Amino acid sequence: MSESEYFDVIIVGCGAAGIATGIDLHEANISSFVILEARDRIGGRAYTKMLDGIPVDLGANWIHHYSPNNPLYKYTQNGELLADNQWHTDLLYDYDGSSIPLHVTRKAQRIAQTLFNIVDDYRNKVLKEQATDVSIAEVIEHAYEKEVQGLLPQCKRVVDLIMGGVEQYEASNLEKLSATYYEAGNGDFECDKFVQYGYGLLLQKIGHNLPVRLNTIVTHVDTSDRSLIEIRTNHTNYTCKYLLITIPLGCLKKETIMFHPRLPEWKLAAIRQMGFGLMNKIILQFPYNFWNSATYINRTSNLIRGEFRCMYSLHAQYNLSNENCNILVIFTTGNFAYEIETLTDQESIERVMKILRTLFESNEVLIPNPLKFLISRWSHDPFAYGSYSNFAVNATEQIVFDLSQECFLNRVHWAGEHTNEGSTIGCVDSAFESGQREAKKIIEKLNIVKAS
Repeated sequence: MSESEYFDVIIVGCGAAGIATGIDLHEANISSFVILEARDRIGGRAYTKMLDGIPVDLGANWIHHYSPNNPLYKYTQNGELLADNQWHTDLLYDYDGSSIPLHVTRKAQRIAQTLFNIVDDYRNKVLKEQATDVSIAEVIEHAYEKEVQGLLPQCKRVVDLIMGGVEQYEASNLEKLSATYYEAGNGDFECDKFVQYGYGLLLQKIGHNLPVRLNTIVTHVDTSDRSLIEIRTNHTNYTCKYLLITIPLGCLKKETIMFHPRLPEWKLAAIRQMGFGLMNKIILQFPYNFWNSATYINRTSNLIRGEFRCMYSLHAQYNLSNENCNILVIFTTGNFAYEIETLTDQESIERVMKILRTLFESNEVLIPNPLKFLISRWSHDPFAYGSYSNFAVNATEQIVFDLSQECFLNRVHWAGEHTNEGSTIGCVDSAFESGQREAKKIIEKLNIVKAS
């Protein structure tokens, strides 16, 4: 290996986990560390872009589990946040723009609750009897067919809309999600909040003073030397005593970093087993607001469960009078998100506009063409390969524990939302919390070495 630069600690990735570790190392007066970030910015999938002066988050959007126990709480006390309004206005449309009677919605809710109860009963059976885990779709398959048999097509579509809410939150289809553990990493839903100026910009603000080297792609890690870890990048080579890997689970699955020797089988098995979902956004800016005061627009589909099921208004969420804020954010998740990623930008926009015109013009509302757009494609992002983790079939809390554990003589540490054992997964605060956990371990080891 050519001449390299040494640090006591090297952190790979400057998303929420890397930022949290860096802050704690700095506060512990540890100066011999560096963060290597592949992108030209910090923040990971918390990424804010400006659209005519309006902050738009292409990735993470909400601060979940917001309370004094949230590790991000202390960084958000200056009034920058907006609470997700509990009294927001929702619009609910059938796929053809027709309204859905209240009695149909209530019946669909009762059926969906019956299906969720069946999943709960199965989960209890698995945990009690050590039975085999299967997908949510498999558990409810027969009951679903029985419940919707003879049902009005509109009511069936509303049932699918409700069940699709799980797919949207977990970013994967019911066929992939564990019936036993899919809710295990969700935590308490105390309060969700939007960041007024963007979640990505919040993380940049928090981590702006850290020693970060941008555009630095780690390609190889060699742990064969028992005293020093060697790291190869697209630029400089490095050595360190302790290494922290915080790259997304999608990158671990793609093996974007080659390890020598190879990662132990128990670590590779955990990487393979944990689920990893996809959520994208199609963001359209219009010359005027045609959806009035609605915050959320929900629609059924007669084709694919979850097809453009939810949109939300930045105009309503930010409560700004700025004319540039006539922006709708359209979610795509799971298999449907992968399908949309195969389309061109123009093809994606055309599909959304066809839906919007069906919904609103049937109610005699003229829909203008969008002025500008932003579209995320996280599965094609080489530094993400997806969005966030979930419990796939046969993934358990033990898998998350294995993902969190050190290897190679406890010198290689792991952080990221997918490693946040004993707490929430899938969220920015999950990643931040995991980074704090690993900082404590590394600081303790460095103090022991210093004292010896």
